[in-house]
Amino acid sequence: DGTMIRQLLNRETYIGVEHYGMTSRQIDSDSGDVLIVRHPRARWQRREVPHLRIVSDDLWQKTQARLKECREAYLK
Repeated sequence: DGTMIRQLLNRETYIGVEHYGMTSRQIDSDSGDVLIVRHPRARWQRREVPHLRIVSDDLWQKTQARLKECREAYLK
């Protein structure tokens, strides 16, 4: 489906980059519910993992540009 394809096309692991610290768990002490908190990108830790790269920089840039065009066309 379209959502799964977009997720794959945006996953930076395919260009050899991993991120840590994107989210954290908070547990409500009263109810025991778990809340996942997404942190701002500035707080993420980035790590280069070239052995995971399967997409060239050129193809990545073209794909991201096309996805941006599609998002903008959808919003009009």
